[in-house]
Amino acid sequence: RRVKKEDPIVIKRSDGYIGVLIDDLVTKGVTEPYRMFTSRAEYRLLFRADNADQRLSPLGISLGIVKHDRIVLFEKKLSALKKAQNIAKELTLSSSQAQKMGFRVKQDGQIRTVLEFLSFLDISIVDLIKVWPEFKGLEPEVYEQLLNDARYSVYVERQLKDVENIKKDINHKIPINFDYSDINSLSTELKVKLHKTQPENLDQAGRIDGMTPVALTLILARLRLIEDKKTA
Repeated sequence: RRVKKEDPIVIKRSDGYIGVLIDDLVTKGVTEPYRMFTSRAEYRLLFRADNADQRLSPLGISLGIVKHDRIVLFEKKLSALKKAQNIAKELTLSSSQAQKMGFRVKQDGQIRTVLEFLSFLDISIVDLIKVWPEFKGLEPEVYEQLLNDARYSVYVERQLKDVENIKKDINHKIPINFDYSDINSLSTELKVKLHKTQPENLDQAGRIDGMTPVALTLILARLRLIEDKKTA
């Protein structure tokens, strides 16, 4: 959809680091010089140089600031990538079949998709086409994107799950005088701020200047550990 001139331009936290920066400055304000750390971004594994065109080109196109030739190239690449992803999700091999094809895999009897094999095997585009002719004609650039997406997929899924857990537990209570000093991976700066403000729940903790999604996940994990010990 083409954005109208009067429409506000919104770059979300899930679009890029600039979205995180803008959101932090608007919602939390500034009590000290703002520092943009990757840990501030819930979706940092998605903010990669190799997929920047997929994340931001649609916005640029909707604003009318992307030239026609670039739009054509982008849409061609995106179409080829989606086609390759669909093929990679449909084609399967057992571990024994993969071994016969020359791939070094654990013989666990599992049947995996091509996408799963790409996530942990070093398969060149030549090997890919040799085993699966369906990928013939795949551009090297598209293959690299397919490979990167496959290799990051497990970690991205885990990160998205952490984000959803935090959203689900945003009102999780924090006991009075909760000892943040026991959370080793928490920065000293945040420990001092948390001890000073004594937030009642994760929602309040999340509004503290400098708080990150990673830090909230660490606090939630410690809270659950303490609660589990009490009920054991």
